Amino acid sequence: MHRLPASRLAWLALACGLAFAALTLTGDYVLGGGPYWQVLFGDVAKGEIGWFYYARDTWQFPLFATSAYHTPEGSSMVLSDSLPLFALPAKLLYRIAWPAGSAPPIYTGVWVALCLVLQAVAASRVLRVLGVIDWKAHLAGLVLFCYLPIVFLRFGQAALMAQFAILLALEGYLRAKQTGLTRRQWILLCALSPLVLLIHPYLAAMCGALVAATIVDQWHERRYGLAGALLRFAGIGVGALVVMFFGGFFAAASSEFGDYGLYSMNLLSPWVPFPQTLSGSLLHTEMPVIEGTNQWEGGAYLGAGVLLLCAFALPALRDWRANLRRHAVLFAMLVLLLAFAISHRIGFGSREILRLPLPDALMHLFSQFRGSGRFVWVAVYALVAALIVAIVHRYEARRATSILAVAALLQVVDAWPMQRGVRAATASATVPSIDVATWTRLIGTHRRIFEFPSFECGGLFGREIAGSKFRELEFDWIAAQQNKPTNSAYLARFTKDCTRERLDALAHHDEAGVLYLYRSSDDIGSFLVRGGIDLGRCGYLDDVVVCSGGEDLSALR
Repeated sequence: MHRLPASRLAWLALACGLAFAALTLTGDYVLGGGPYWQVLFGDVAKGEIGWFYYARDTWQFPLFATSAYHTPEGSSMVLSDSLPLFALPAKLLYRIAWPAGSAPPIYTGVWVALCLVLQAVAASRVLRVLGVIDWKAHLAGLVLFCYLPIVFLRFGQAALMAQFAILLALEGYLRAKQTGLTRRQWILLCALSPLVLLIHPYLAAMCGALVAATIVDQWHERRYGLAGALLRFAGIGVGALVVMFFGGFFAAASSEFGDYGLYSMNLLSPWVPFPQTLSGSLLHTEMPVIEGTNQWEGGAYLGAGVLLLCAFALPALRDWRANLRRHAVLFAMLVLLLAFAISHRIGFGSREILRLPLPDALMHLFSQFRGSGRFVWVAVYALVAALIVAIVHRYEARRATSILAVAALLQVVDAWPMQRGVRAATASATVPSIDVATWTRLIGTHRRIFEFPSFECGGLFGREIAGSKFRELEFDWIAAQQNKPTNSAYLARFTKDCTRERLDALAHHDEAGVLYLYRSSDDIGSFLVRGGIDLGRCGYLDDVVVCSGGEDLSALR
């Protein structure tokens, strides 16, 4: 066995993480330049639009509020998933170092690269606590954690790339279990969830669940009394409340979609390869999804290497009773998280085998985390850690290292098409679906935009109109680059007053300097005409009716 001291294993993990990021991302993408950032869609556009408005807006309270986006209600970096943890210092730096009126720097690429590096660093910390200190076995373990398909699946949702936070919370549990935690370590562990709120609430909840399991487990083992457990929970609660108060999270959580179960996890999800993986392309698989749902959100394919470890770890099940007793609290928490991920709509492939009735109160509560399928990630990371330690402890050292090495190689080969796809995406320009030059000119010659209906009230596209509803974000990205206020926004929670918007559409038409964008459907046209609006001076561009206060755009056809 080639054991290395912790410091050298840490350097090995850092090198592995840097290589992982370099193989996954291009330099232009990381630095916020290059073709990738020119035309943005979906969740990528959502985050950058929110950041551009926030960077140029005045300082407000709560700290992440902005008024120029999603007028008149205003918006928040919390709702646009624009990485509040980076946004606050980035805004300070932008105000100090960038010329007035210049484009804000795009920090998302740096963040994603950092997440990939920290994935390896955090995995190394878990492996060291588990006693995997042979450098070959350690390296194989790093590869297995880094090349989980669920990591690559989240490219384009930058905040959700921070899955290293789950590993840090898991490390805290394992370290407490083995040696106990010092006061400083407890403070850091209890501060993890409040801090991760500034990355993404889902990840904060996952970390919070693991930290809660750690607190209860240590109390159960009589490391401290009930007062000590309550003090730790109180510390987490106070920290979270402070972050939520100053960050504006309470307003962000004021509404929900009431669709818990729509974005759940399918029972087959961990075992069916993603179509983007090598095994998926060879087997022609698709993600198992109940018809009419979006269960791809609960995508949790383990990868060929991890599945191989499952087979080799089967002999360790002979000790399942002892392990279950030792980790009963953690196991109970994982079961709860898995049940939440699966939801009350239990799917097995394309079939919904059971739908459990839920009271309205629970449906409302659970819908605060509508993408419940994501909560399977905690179980995935715990499973991989358990498999690695089972192989190391069950087999002779050389054979264990060989098994881990083969599994790591299989994992890389299986996930390599996903990694290659991510890298190709970071080097490519998305083809716009609109006339960018004309829209840039139109938006640039007006002081603000009014879209009817706005994204939250139905949007300009979708249904009978060409393109998906996210096509609207192409206009919003141009508006954000030019810092033009707009009433429309794609946010994590809908807060638009659609009744007031309909009244505003009639009351404030033809205001000088305003660019009006209308859905080109019969119902919207009839509503505007009945309200006395003359559309004769309006044009038609990219399936949108375009009007201007004080300007004839009828030549646009």
